[in-house]
Amino acid sequence: MSVLGSLLKQVVGGLVAIPTKIVQAFRAARNGHDGAVRLLLERSDVNPDRPDNYGRTPLSWSAENGHYEIVRPLLGREDVNPYRLDNCGRTALSLATRNGHGGVVRPLLGGEDVSPDKRDNDG
Repeated sequence: MSVLGSLLKQVVGGLVAIPTKIVQAFRAARNGHDGAVRLLLERSDVNPDRPDNYGRTPLSWSAENGHYEIVRPLLGREDVNPYRLDNCGRTALSLATRNGHGGVVRPLLGGEDVSPDKRDNDG
């Protein structure tokens, strides 16, 4: 097993039969496993801005859960859209704000096109 496979087996609960690398990136981002996310981001076959079935990306999952150590490198990538809406009309910023993650909100507010007053599907 590769070093990446070994690390992912440890951090995503032993789920080695995951069909795609992006699913691993979602799980690692949601659960705050920054080392695994960094390794996945080095791969050319992982799209860090591809949404899951809920329209969520690794950025939105990590922002919602307050994982600044994952949000920061994702925001530094040109292939990650911090303004992407999920299926409920929420952005990474709205998810971080809703959960009181000020450390994550600050860098998300740094973009030129930030609209902190944008409403989601629930108003």
